[in-house]
Amino acid sequence: IELNKKEEIETYQAFEMIKNRYKNDEIFFIMGADNFEKMPSWTNSERLMSSYKYVIINRNNINIEKVIKNKKIMKNNIKNFDIIDIKEEYTTDEIMDYIKQLNNYNFENEIKKLNKEFANTIDEDEKIKIMNEILDLKVRC
Repeated sequence: IELNKKEEIETYQAFEMIKNRYKNDEIFFIMGADNFEKMPSWTNSERLMSSYKYVIINRNNINIEKVIKNKKIMKNNIKNFDIIDIKEEYTTDEIMDYIKQLNNYNFENEIKKLNKEFANTIDEDEKIKIMNEILDLKVRC
């Protein structure tokens, strides 16, 4: 959604746009623990945490349960957080089964978010590889 806008928008505005576009769907926002950990400092963080559901991918050895316990704003909204630990033993089929359980996973939005998130941190070949893996998941779902 942000990629189609000329002006920069805040996260809560993007989330509201998604919510309005998919009114009849249950929406989950997927993020890594490293970004989730910073969420209390975001503009409108309390509104974001209380109004939306999140799938938090635990990575970088962050103890996400401890982060939630130590931040009141997160602790008050724990019902909106689903934490999963990704480890090498998970197969693609197990991850896809989890995504299917979410029911409303939107691959196109994830590709756009990944493209924006990694635009300045990885080279073009790596971006293409990641997007192809996501598209492969989409085809298999």
